[in-house]
Amino acid sequence: MALTELSPRSSQTQSSTWCKICGIRQAEDALVCTEAGADAVGLNFYAASPRAVSITEAEAVVTAVSISRVGLFVNPDASLVDEAISRCSLDLLQFHGEEGPDFCEAFAMPYMKAVRVRPGVDLRSIQDRYANAWALLLDSHVEGLRGGTGIQFDWDSWPCDLEIPLILAGGLTPDNVADAIDLLRPAGVDVSGGVEGSVRGQKDPNLIRKFLTEVRRVGR
Repeated sequence: MALTELSPRSSQTQSSTWCKICGIRQAEDALVCTEAGADAVGLNFYAASPRAVSITEAEAVVTAVSISRVGLFVNPDASLVDEAISRCSLDLLQFHGEEGPDFCEAFAMPYMKAVRVRPGVDLRSIQDRYANAWALLLDSHVEGLRGGTGIQFDWDSWPCDLEIPLILAGGLTPDNVADAIDLLRPAGVDVSGGVEGSVRGQKDPNLIRKFLTEVRRVGR
């Protein structure tokens, strides 16, 4: 499923589920994602993350990628984003910090805005503020962490009345992603820690394949 097939106004009840494998650091893992049917791989440019890559490292990864390339940033300098776009041929930007809509839109590219779900978060207000976003990515709120928590938020808080596409993240694994898609019908799913083995930040090819098999089983 090409990146453009999930437009900012696509239906939440579409029959296909977009899927990104995030935190890819090795070309070999990027190739597994591509061959197993992922729609996108995520390159994490947040230096504090155990899944962080430098732009030089990301350049080596994207040589194996024939699917969409997503760059993840947390309160970055604009110069970092510009360099990553240019050198890594990014297709989509993903912002996990306090970036305002003016900053997110300054690069004239599609972007996702991550929202860490917790009691009191007004998702409709956030949707209105980021009205030009390609999607909102709903993730778990864990103090001090910016995604990749491995923790599932309360799915009962999933909004069913928003117009913007919603990407589900946070605590997804090969064992629960099918249930999540059946229950919530998100426009897409995003996984990182859920396809890693005992070493945090190191992807397990078998878990990637199993995750994508489950997504395609219920999401197409």
